[in-house]
Parts: sequence; structure tokens; C-alpha cells
Amino acid sequence: MRMYDLTFVIEPIDDAAIDRLAAEGIDWSQMGRLQFAHVDETGESLMGSVQSAVNCLWSLGVRPTRLRLDLVSSSEIASRTGVSRPAVTKWTRQIEGDPPFPVEFDWSTTGPVWVWADVNGWLQQTERAGNDEGYSPSLAEVEQADRWIADHAGQFATA
Repeated sequence: MRMYDLTFVIEPIDDAAIDRLAAEGIDWSQMGRLQFAHVDETGESLMGSVQSAVNCLWSLGVRPTRLRLDLVSSSEIASRTGVSRPAVTKWTRQIEGDPPFPVEFDWSTTGPVWVWADVNGWLQQTERAGNDEGYSPSLAEVEQADRWIADHAGQFATA
């Protein structure tokens, strides 16, 4: 069994739905117009955990639209791992070695961002402190989960 850290983008909800989420131990947040439900789900597989979490959200009247990819900046990596930003900069410049630091996923206005699952995997492989015990989905896994959510949205709409 593994603990999966899942954050879903959800359709907007009201205060009553936020209270229902809280009663189930599910965190809610908002950034701009997007709303999120964060679910820690223990399961045998990622997809089984996604399906279980989606079923739970739907039973609470919350409609997930997609799984959020956990992207991190250098400063977020430093914060999560408890190391200095210069140490993270040194890591991110490591393009050789076994294994090299993951390639950045994209760039934001503040600089490069990485997929946390890739960074966390690298931390574990290189036996560096600060890695998460929880499992964050990779890009491919998020895409697979999003396809499942889209394919099954009609099923939940009638439930």
C-alpha cells in the first residue's frame, strides 16, 4: 500500500460543500478562479486511488475536472527538502551523473519549474534527505487519470 498525494481541480463549490470536504478530512483551496480538493488516498495503485478519491468527491457533491500536476520551483524544492536555495541550484545544474537532475518541465515568470514526482524520485535515487514519503503522480500518470476522469464524468453526473 502506498500513500498518494492527489490534488484535483474541481468545479466551483459553495460553503456547504467545503464543510462536507472538511468533515471528511479533505482540504480545499483556491487560487484565482480555480478551486482544488486535496486528497491523501492510500491504495494498491495510483489509478485505484484516483478512482476511489473521485468516487468520494462525487458522493460529497464535488465534481473533479482533472488531476493537478504538482509543479515546483527552485524555492519550493528548497522549502520541501529543507536545504538552501544554493544547494538546489547546484542540484539543478547537475546534468551529468547517475542519475542527472530531472529536466525542467516548463518555465514561469520566476524561472524553471519541475514535476515534483521527478524531483522526489531523484532525491530518493540519490539518497538525499528531504524526499516525500507520499507519492505524487508523474505527468504520464496525471494524463492517464485525466482521461479516466473525462471518460467517466457522465457516469457520475447521473449518479
